[in-house]
Amino acid sequence: MISLKLTPNEFKALILFVRGVVDIQSRLPIMDQHLSGLVLEQYLGKWRPHQLLAWGQRTAGKEFKLNLPLPVAKALWQEMQYSMLMGWQQLLLGKLDQALINYRNPLLESATYAAAVLDS
Repeated sequence: MISLKLTPNEFKALILFVRGVVDIQSRLPIMDQHLSGLVLEQYLGKWRPHQLLAWGQRTAGKEFKLNLPLPVAKALWQEMQYSMLMGWQQLLLGKLDQALINYRNPLLESATYAAAVLDS
């Protein structure tokens, strides 16, 4: 999982961006759709209206934690690389970029630890 701390406006930018990607991709034949768009479509489908409404009612200037599955975070990052981004979207991309740079795969970390223990 990738954890982001987002303001309600950044969260709104995320949802609107994903909706835009899904809208554009849904007009294409399946063979022409990007895998990242399909990943984002499934992610968007998991959000319920009451969850989106709850995010919109949160304190405007405060950051809240959002966990994104790694494939969703990477798909979002890839789609945002080739898009003209405005204000909140640029802030979102900056946070997403930093979270991906700082990401440490727990499986690799535990494998490294196990290898070190076995070597000693």
